[in-house]
Amino acid sequence: MPEILLVLFIIVLICSPQVLAYYFAKHLGRDAKFWFWISFIIPIISLFILIFLPDIKEAEDTSLDNKAV
Repeated sequence: MPEILLVLFIIVLICSPQVLAYYFAKHLGRDAKFWFWISFIIPIISLFILIFLPDIKEAEDTSLDNKAV
């Protein structure tokens, strides 16, 4: 039983940057699948990049408001 818990714990630790990258990218309006796979290559760096990238959804909403006026 402890071995199963250890394996599950390791899987969660390994996959957590990818899941976070997917969530952040989807929330920011970016390609979530792309950032999920990028986070396998550079896990922590990809999260920092995503945190500092501007929100695409917010920019699209602003540009649509400006066109309507």
